[in-house]
Amino acid sequence: MDEPFRWHGGLEIYCKEDCLPENVLDEPYALTYTSLLASYKDFVEELSDIETWYRRDELLSGIELCEKQCAEYVFGDLEGLFYKERLSELHQWFTELYDKSAIYLLNWDHYRFETGLVIYWEGIVQYDSKESAVALQAILEKYMNENKLNPMHLKEARFDALTEMESILVFPQKEYYKNGFGQNALQDLYTICVDFFEERSVKKGFDYENCIQFTKLFTCPICNCPEPIEDADVSEEYQVIACNYCYNK
Repeated sequence: MDEPFRWHGGLEIYCKEDCLPENVLDEPYALTYTSLLASYKDFVEELSDIETWYRRDELLSGIELCEKQCAEYVFGDLEGLFYKERLSELHQWFTELYDKSAIYLLNWDHYRFETGLVIYWEGIVQYDSKESAVALQAILEKYMNENKLNPMHLKEARFDALTEMESILVFPQKEYYKNGFGQNALQDLYTICVDFFEERSVKKGFDYENCIQFTKLFTCPICNCPEPIEDADVSEEYQVIACNYCYNK
């Protein structure tokens, strides 16, 4: 909401404090009004960039402080003054913005999504062999080393076929997706996996497609890691949508 600056002398509206007519700020409560309105506009803009619970809480603290400042002027004497009436409106806006911000990270529309490649090592070891898992790990590592790829692994787990149940290869958009390289790398890695299993003998009944899959990820606002959306749930403590690890800890 892009609220304009209003003034006592007419119906004109202004985009910022500096554009107001001369001597406007000498009027009673005018300086308080323009200062708090500027803060309100900053908070509205900041909300659209909120991605973590602690930034959300910082924003809530700032809004609450301004809301209290408005209340100090709204519920006092000298009713009917132009800028005091504007402060009364602004008090309501801060209240509404606080409520909106408090539930902002409970809405999927406010999350950024990534694509990850899941490799279920446990399934490969159990239904095929340890040797296949270790060999596939070596081939994938070779590709990533040659292309200087540093995938983000969930919870900083090791890329190890024998000690990890699974690995999720993620190339964050900020680093790799500007030119599509990250998405292309994921497709290359998937193709490497498919070719690996199709070119070798695997145990009867083993379906490698169940162990090599793409998955949709969101950035958990608590641990700030890309996590599978199918494992997400609401954290009552933080009032955000969180990954399985964070809402259960």
